[in-house]
Amino acid sequence: AAVVGARAVEVPRPVVVAVASDLHANSTVGLCPPTGLDLDDGQRVEPSALQEWLWRGWEGYAARVAAQVASLDAELYVVLAGDLVEGDHHRTTQIMTRNLQDQHRLAMACLGPLRALHPARWFVARGTEAHVGPGATTEELIAEALEAEPDPETGRRSWWHLRAEILGTRFDVAHHGRTGSYGWTRNNGANSQASQVFWESARRKADPPHYVIRGHRHKRAKGSCEGIEVHQ
Repeated sequence: AAVVGARAVEVPRPVVVAVASDLHANSTVGLCPPTGLDLDDGQRVEPSALQEWLWRGWEGYAARVAAQVASLDAELYVVLAGDLVEGDHHRTTQIMTRNLQDQHRLAMACLGPLRALHPARWFVARGTEAHVGPGATTEELIAEALEAEPDPETGRRSWWHLRAEILGTRFDVAHHGRTGSYGWTRNNGANSQASQVFWESARRKADPPHYVIRGHRHKRAKGSCEGIEVHQ
């Protein structure tokens, strides 16, 4: 069974868990579909060469997920670890629009390659207030549109901190992670995150997770402690 919060969900087939984070839709250097964005005043924003390159990688990821699902005859769960939109923050000039509805449409279009795979379940962790608004307003709207699994403690469809057990594998998902600032220290933050999660689990007298998923830092890092793997 899959255990989400305190709720058990029967899973009759294998499960592939696909994770994505920090899409930053609406950023001029974030993910953007080939269709671009039609603004309210009739202007059209086209993806840049960089965004076209990002999109090819994104479609490649979705294709690898689809192949894994097919090879295992599995159900697909998608976990989104925050900052799905860029928002309007810190007086930045690198946004396409301040229109919240357009930002929502753009984020849903960005999720199109994964939505086309018809996931059995979506999970949405909340990102940074500067990007997704107070109370993660934008991400809650996206989670509602995806009919994502709700947090039983709040009744909302997006989570500040998701803990789930899927076919005996425990996940700990939140947005804010840690990495070192230099190439030779990059994994230090992930290692300390693994140690923190291990000791917090001990304090709660809970089984530690097998995988800890974090985003935010826009750098790949991996750490471990006592059987816990942190993936940033």
